[in-house]
Amino acid sequence: MTERLLKKRELAAMLGTSPGVAVSIMSEHGIAPIDWGAGRSRGYRWPESRVRDVILQMYAAAQPQPKKPRIPKPSAPSISLADMSPADVYNLTTSQRVQ
Repeated sequence: MTERLLKKRELAAMLGTSPGVAVSIMSEHGIAPIDWGAGRSRGYRWPESRVRDVILQMYAAAQPQPKKPRIPKPSAPSISLADMSPADVYNLTTSQRVQ
């Protein structure tokens, strides 16, 4: 069975864009058209299966990616007056403070 080849307008309709943008999307994905030569009802054609592959790739790339789990910051050590020696409490309360 032969594969269906799409014209530029059919390609644009499948991708939902203008014909020029559709051609540029296909070239960005590395898909070259098949050239049927010059003449009436001739020109460039793209295989329908390759167009579907591009659509699926674009859809997968547009989906939101799962967020990386955050690493919690280590908590600062808690300092209380109960853990300090009497000399440390005295130095803390009598030292000159910077304002």
